[in-house]
Amino acid sequence: MIVVMERTATVEQIDRVIALLIRNGWDVHRSTGEEFVILGAIGQGEPLDTVEVELSGGVRQVVEITRPYRLADRRACPSGTRVLLGKVELGGAEAPVIPCLCEPLPGGGEEVLPFCLEETGSAILRVCSPQAASVCDALREKMNRMSPAISCFLLADVLDGQSWPRVPGSADGFLLHPSAWRTRRFLEQLAETGKPLVLRSSSNLPLDEILLAADGLLRAGHRHVALAIRSGKEKTAQPSLDIDFLIRWRQSTHLPIVVDLVGSGFTRQKIQWVARSAAALGVEGLSVELGREFNCRRLEPETFRDLSLRIQQISRASRTL
Repeated sequence: MIVVMERTATVEQIDRVIALLIRNGWDVHRSTGEEFVILGAIGQGEPLDTVEVELSGGVRQVVEITRPYRLADRRACPSGTRVLLGKVELGGAEAPVIPCLCEPLPGGGEEVLPFCLEETGSAILRVCSPQAASVCDALREKMNRMSPAISCFLLADVLDGQSWPRVPGSADGFLLHPSAWRTRRFLEQLAETGKPLVLRSSSNLPLDEILLAADGLLRAGHRHVALAIRSGKEKTAQPSLDIDFLIRWRQSTHLPIVVDLVGSGFTRQKIQWVARSAAALGVEGLSVELGREFNCRRLEPETFRDLSLRIQQISRASRTL
């Protein structure tokens, strides 16, 4: 947004407009010319009503700069978008918790997991490795036998183009890491499958970059697009949830957002705390890694079941506020 002040604008009027922009989260670049003072609002602030700025004293003109990702912009669909992963809805009344297998579960995990999925109604399995994929088809077949009305959805991670041949062909949708969605030709190839795509990023990557990639998919007519934000340990930080960045995501786009806690570095207890906090902020889904007691950074299937039911309660409550 660019604000052009009147020639006669006083110092107090200029400072008042600057304060308004800063209060809404914008950085202000001031340019003082021979006749006019021009204020440029830059960054990722909250959307501002141009009329409100124009009515401020001393304002000559307000020019709104259109974001390059028009279709992915929150203003394109203020009420939000719903994306179906099988029969599970991202952006609906409840935020599903998506279980992720990075390797086969020891100690009978494959036996109890279908019951957990049936009880929580998630009916989604995410796989991060070929080893985990080797057991997923059997798990899905067992799940479908238990509850024919619930079709289990298989979401597979795609790290980059080189890992594509190792992705299970039975996958119903794909979670794309940055190296995958940053390659335009490969992204177009995945879009041609017609399957849902979840684009994953993190707080150390520019927000505009992933929204431009999502916007390209929407322009191509691919409507089954969601986003995932990686929460947890970055290269120079302790495990954390960047709440400010998450809020900016939700303000910038109407696409459903999943908080990805897989590989976050959180302990089992903190994973549950962070998941509840994210649900209270209104995210449309979460993803957690499953494992057994020997790894305290993964949730046991039974703990996953209890957390999933709690998240459903919190997300329902957050949507009524």
